[in-house]
Amino acid sequence: TLSHTLETIEMILQVQRSWKYLENIFQGFDDIRRQLPTESAVFDKVNINWKAIMDGLHSDPNAIRATHKTGLLEMLLDMNTKLE
Repeated sequence: TLSHTLETIEMILQVQRSWKYLENIFQGFDDIRRQLPTESAVFDKVNINWKAIMDGLHSDPNAIRATHKTGLLEMLLDMNTKLE
């Protein structure tokens, strides 16, 4: 249980680092969005999912319960791949 919790939290932190970096790029520069429309669309989907995940984690202060939601780790792994 604790191993899964740790793995999920580590993936959250990894996705957060990538998301934070890319958010400044894709949200701040319209010319980049025009030059990279496919990548912008992928980022927009990840952005929506990221915010939904963070809202869900914020609403449940129990770390074990929050990190064991069905499909959360898999979704984070997929988001990390897309952000890379």
